[in-house]
Amino acid sequence: MLCSLAGTRFSPDECWRELHGGSAGRSDHDFAIYPTQAIDGLVTEFGGDELRIALEAQPADAHGRRCAVGGAVTTPAFYELRELYSSLIHAVPPFYRAPEWQRQLRQTYHAAFDTAHRGGLGTLAVPLLGAGARGAPKADAMRVAAEAVVSWRAASP
Repeated sequence: MLCSLAGTRFSPDECWRELHGGSAGRSDHDFAIYPTQAIDGLVTEFGGDELRIALEAQPADAHGRRCAVGGAVTTPAFYELRELYSSLIHAVPPFYRAPEWQRQLRQTYHAAFDTAHRGGLGTLAVPLLGAGARGAPKADAMRVAAEAVVSWRAASP
């Protein structure tokens, strides 16, 4: 289900296997691996069926991916989310153990910022991408986020 824009539909064991290659000796107290612990899970919950339908309407590639790692797509906000946001940008950060995760994470931020810019959005609320269910240590994720903001701004028109 990775990159299918299906929300956090994985189990904690599936997430742990993806992050750490197995479930033996698992201790999840330091990791956000349950749907309600990650922004993606909360957005999926609060967006309801309309958000699910909007995400499923995004075109998929031959592997069923609706958004590749490093990419971003936009949907309207639904239900409770509409009280605060007009649009949602869904971005897919890499797993921390992925090769070149820092480059891919910067690419994810840039894709989200580009999508917002093209959509005429003037204000963004951006979570710390990659530091939830994707497993990046918060300090590393914050450093990459800051670098991404500075590098995007320097390169943007």
